[in-house]
Amino acid sequence: MNSILYVFLPCKKVYPIGVTYLADFIHRRRPDVRQHILDLSLYPQAQRAGILRETASA
Repeated sequence: MNSILYVFLPCKKVYPIGVTYLADFIHRRRPDVRQHILDLSLYPQAQRAGILRETASA
């Protein structure tokens, strides 16, 4: 495993504490693994698919 992409789906606003703890847990055990958190609710609906594809291919 070289990298992890966490994706927040656009739904009710909830503080992302769960994924933060998960990312911290992974980092403590595998600091060499690249991690990225993508919050799709920050982008207009028309741009979400493109942003997700672009981020996943990076």
